[in-house]
Amino acid sequence: MNKPQILIIEDDNAIGNLISTTLETQHYQYRRAKNGASGVLEAASCRPDVILLDLGLPDMDGVDIIKKVRTWSNTPIIVISARSEDHDKVEALDAGADDYLTKPFSVEELLAQQTLDPWVQNKSIQKVRESRRVGRAEKDALLAYRL
Repeated sequence: MNKPQILIIEDDNAIGNLISTTLETQHYQYRRAKNGASGVLEAASCRPDVILLDLGLPDMDGVDIIKKVRTWSNTPIIVISARSEDHDKVEALDAGADDYLTKPFSVEELLAQQTLDPWVQNKSIQKVRESRRVGRAEKDALLAYRL
């Protein structure tokens, strides 16, 4: 059985190598892009099952990539970024990202049932997205209550 194809858009070689090696050991197919422009082209041409996206790319902001991809695709996008502020996470999720991992992250976290597997299994992307939105709405309500 072939595993789904994952597109890695990451400019940092060490992190890109860690992700690709991790995916390879789990028998995932993957492609890599080292900047936003080539990432958008790869996403359009190879139609990956999941996109792993760094926000801090040399040629464009990852949020802009999310917005571009969302104009023509519902491919799940998991952000992997050093940006750890809540407003960065909310901006990416509001732009259309489906999940967000903060660097540094562990291999186990990337491969965890709650992170990569629901998206690559692609059985019910809408259900996964809705469950994430409901969870986020509850967190937002809790934050508003605390303020």
